Amino acid sequence: ERLSGSTDAEAAAEGADLVIESIPEHLALKQRCFKRLDHSAPADVILATNTSGLSITAIASATARPDRVVGMHWWNPPHFIPLVEIISGEQTDEAVAAEITALARRLGKLPVRVRKDAPGFIGNRLQFALLREAAHIVEQGIASPEDVDLAMRASLGLRYAALGPFETADFTGLDVVRSVMNYLLPDLSHAEAAPPPVARLAEAGRLGVKTGAGFYDYAGRTAEELAAARDAKLAKLLRAGFGQ
Repeated sequence: ERLSGSTDAEAAAEGADLVIESIPEHLALKQRCFKRLDHSAPADVILATNTSGLSITAIASATARPDRVVGMHWWNPPHFIPLVEIISGEQTDEAVAAEITALARRLGKLPVRVRKDAPGFIGNRLQFALLREAAHIVEQGIASPEDVDLAMRASLGLRYAALGPFETADFTGLDVVRSVMNYLLPDLSHAEAAPPPVARLAEAGRLGVKTGAGFYDYAGRTAEELAAARDAKLAKLLRAGFGQ
């Protein structure tokens, strides 16, 4: 009873204290949206964008109030994933970022501050660096996608739920970390575009769950069924205290 829907963005923004935009990841589209919101929302409204990696500064440039624009990136699925990235653009008022951070905490989320407006922020920079190397492993014939996923879930994924990369490095010993990095890093992927395994599947229309096939074949299972199974796993992990 506390929710209401509307297809009129300007009317919905007129009496708002906070607007969070969550439209597709296209900069020009978001800029048009923020330009419209800038004309309709009250002067003291905070305009937040749920972009997963686009420039907050560039989005804010479409408004006459870039100091009131902030990134508030909710991780998918947002009703399970605790993290919310709070990103400051070049002109974002520190008080605005602090207010949104406090709001995320009141909502039971775990906010992190991204203080430099860099593409991908924190999480997606880490996620796509990992995916780039995972695709490189498959392309080099080192392992199959199935075994890469299993290795991730049964080792790094489990450990990273308890310890981040810097904590893990400290437990390993930075002398050991330095030695491994010196011989391993030159052999890792330096690709500056989507690696061949990803590009080939995308070009073939195998886009993942939404088309019924990607790295895996999902024939016979709907996207809703697959999402429910994913969410059940996430719920089980959260009940065990993972990610806290």
